[in-house]
Amino acid sequence: MTKFWTLLTALHTGAGPVVMLVYPLYASVVAMETATKVDDEQWLSYWIIYSFLTLTELILQSLLEWIPIWYSVKLVFVAWLVLPQFHGAAFIYNRLVREHFKKHGVFPQHQSKPTKPKILHSISPTGRDTRLTLADARTKKIKEKRSEPVVMLVYPLYASVVAMETATKVDDEQWLSYWIIYSFLTLTELILQSLLEWIPIWYSVKLVFVAWLVLPQFHGAAFIYNRLVREQFKKHGVFPHQQSKPTKPKILHSISPHRVINFAFCFL
Repeated sequence: MTKFWTLLTALHTGAGPVVMLVYPLYASVVAMETATKVDDEQWLSYWIIYSFLTLTELILQSLLEWIPIWYSVKLVFVAWLVLPQFHGAAFIYNRLVREHFKKHGVFPQHQSKPTKPKILHSISPTGRDTRLTLADARTKKIKEKRSEPVVMLVYPLYASVVAMETATKVDDEQWLSYWIIYSFLTLTELILQSLLEWIPIWYSVKLVFVAWLVLPQFHGAAFIYNRLVREQFKKHGVFPHQQSKPTKPKILHSISPHRVINFAFCFL
């Protein structure tokens, strides 16, 4: 009986990354390879809600630790967001997020112009002294940890919302590419967490890498997706055969065991 509960606990713990990251990662890749914008919006909606949820957890972490059922509630909520029977993410975005952002004038005035967002062009880099004392190094690490959610979640969240409100598919693909790479990066950290804790420069390296992914001067996420992820997935036959049909995505209905195994091999 003890082994059964241990197995059940392990499955319950592992279900979070699968539901929140692995399946949305796969579905976002499939959406990238279709000609329609509808499924792009469905999964951008999910990543926008996911960002809100993750930022909320970061802010209220000490409070949520006192709620024992929080993880289970979050798991059920995220399943409702991603399951194609419900399209919960699109529902919440259309009913709550879009209206709230419109009310506060968040959207740019010219949204239909088919250009890529250049939000960060006005931010100029500042020079830093590379010679640091131990105290300075600790302070720098704390600042990097605090700036990580801004670079990894806040700005991509805003840019994804802007992409949702444009008529073109180009910016949708740019930010879906980012969320795909973000999922890979987060899953890698979950798996190698104990090892990465011994690498003192990991946060700095990750911060620079993510900045390269999101900065419009580089479009690093699109570069990595087109050069590495797409080719790897094509090699293992992950993509569905018919992708151009302009219908709403029903990805879960068409997932075969063979395709799931091929997708798993992409992580190896």
